[in-house]
Amino acid sequence: KNRPEKLENKKEKNNRPVEVVFVVENNMVRQQAVKLGISDNGYFEIEEGLKENREIVTGGCLAISRELHDGDKVTQEEVSPETAEAP
Repeated sequence: KNRPEKLENKKEKNNRPVEVVFVVENNMVRQQAVKLGISDNGYFEIEEGLKENREIVTGGCLAISRELHDGDKVTQEEVSPETAEAP
């Protein structure tokens, strides 16, 4: 499921991991801390930390958390709603 990643090297004051998404800027990714709201069936509401219409990386959680790092170059792939898989 496409749950926002936990940023391991940053902690909140209560020592909990910070939830992040990977934002695409100029074909590079950057970790962006976010605040989550409600979630259901693999969908997550982002209440704070992400501007509207920003492009983010989606995909398998393990692949993203293990293989993607802040500053990595990426290529974008357009996916139509008809071919996109639901979580």
